[in-house]
Amino acid sequence: MQLIFKATRVQGSSYGLIDHIMSNVQLNEFSSGVIISDISDHFLTFVVDKNIIDPKKSEFISSPTFSLHQVNRFKETLQNVNWGSVINQQNVNLAYDNFWNTFSQHYENCFPLRRVKRNKNIHPINKFMTPGLITSRNTKNNA
Repeated sequence: MQLIFKATRVQGSSYGLIDHIMSNVQLNEFSSGVIISDISDHFLTFVVDKNIIDPKKSEFISSPTFSLHQVNRFKETLQNVNWGSVINQQNVNLAYDNFWNTFSQHYENCFPLRRVKRNKNIHPINKFMTPGLITSRNTKNNA
């Protein structure tokens, strides 16, 4: 199915549809078109499926909470663990698995996940947002 129906290249008084977008998928609701731009001798073409809905970001996220009391409790718990299953294990992979299972279990006990309201100034909106980028964004927005 042809999705572009307008001229995509104009040269003087000559024009033609030479940049095609075709699909074998039956799109019930879509927008297609040509964007007139002088960045090339061809115009830009696009198709947008109107059925694709951008999922809303959840207003809440699950996040561990860290307090001085919890950190101290975690340190104390790790000090009291019998690490024999890690130290005495001859197989390095099993030793690591034993360590990680013990560590993870105590971490989850000391720092349980809490449901907190998302704050765009603290929590990243996208996966690539590092704490430094969040700080830079806040600085830019407050300028």
